Amino acid sequence: MPIITRKTFIYTVQQGDTVYSIAQRYQSSVQEILRINYLFPPVTDVGLY
Repeated sequence: MPIITRKTFIYTVQQGDTVYSIAQRYQSSVQEILRINYLFPPVTDVGLY
């Protein structure tokens, strides 16, 4: 059985944050943050990345 290690964070979005800036801060990717948080159109706007 493989061992799965993941780090998860609870982060409160601050004014001025973008998905991209959060991804950079936590060494993740925009796609991963969108997927994990179930952020899909029409909830998301590609202009906000």
